[in-house]
Amino acid sequence: GFVAIENSIEGSINVSVDALVFEHDLLIQREVVLNVSLSLLAPPGTAFQRGVWEELRRIPPGETRSYGDLARAMQSSARAVGQANGANPIPILIPCHRVVAMHGLGGYSAPGGIETKSWLLAFERRAIHPLSCAQTGH
Repeated sequence: GFVAIENSIEGSINVSVDALVFEHDLLIQREVVLNVSLSLLAPPGTAFQRGVWEELRRIPPGETRSYGDLARAMQSSARAVGQANGANPIPILIPCHRVVAMHGLGGYSAPGGIETKSWLLAFERRAIHPLSCAQTGH
């Protein structure tokens, strides 16, 4: 179903209940990400993949890094970083959506693909900087 939400900037909008639950879950998970160590999660992966995933967790919400940036930090290649991102078993808790290509968003292997990646990045920017996003419309 849908619910109407009053928004002081845009007026009344209809939002899917599923979207509201998803956004609530993201806010909860964001708090979890801030407090949970990757070593406690211990997702299966190679030593290199786990190293990349640890670097991903260091990218603050609302910010991005390029595959090349991470590759330099890992002393590896952008392709290897991209492959590690694609193997990420928990994409919200290990925020691979914050890694972008040099020119564009790059890929995203989680459900919804690039549309989900774009939505997550916009959501984080709004959550971190709600006033500036409201003023610019982003």
